[in-house]
Amino acid sequence: MLKWARELLGSEWIENHFILRRSVTIKPNFAKPPRNQPYKHLLRCVIPPDGVRRLEFGRRYWITGKSGNQYGLALHSRTKVRLVTEPRYTYGICIFISGIHVFNSTSNARCYDRVIMEYLMIKGDEARYNRIGNLGPA
Repeated sequence: MLKWARELLGSEWIENHFILRRSVTIKPNFAKPPRNQPYKHLLRCVIPPDGVRRLEFGRRYWITGKSGNQYGLALHSRTKVRLVTEPRYTYGICIFISGIHVFNSTSNARCYDRVIMEYLMIKGDEARYNRIGNLGPA
């Protein structure tokens, strides 16, 4: 876990709220984090460069979970899901988390935080992500 996250939130809070069944490797480069828009820097530390480019150009970044389901992350809309059992249909998934649930907000940091959180949950514990999220029509 990142040192600043442990200091800010505390290890116990992180373990209680983001229990991951397997480790997720994050290679941060915090040599000199920017003063303005630090949320973009964090996104670049967590998500691969190709994914960051797609997200920042307003496109979806598709990742595949362990179950084979495909998840399309986007900064300003709900995450899309293509189930491995029904590849012809696309569903939307919404996770309501206090402070991160506003999509059409003037604060870009909320959108970036939500995408980072969803990415780490899908990569770390996809089953828990699917239990928490509300799956509905796209």
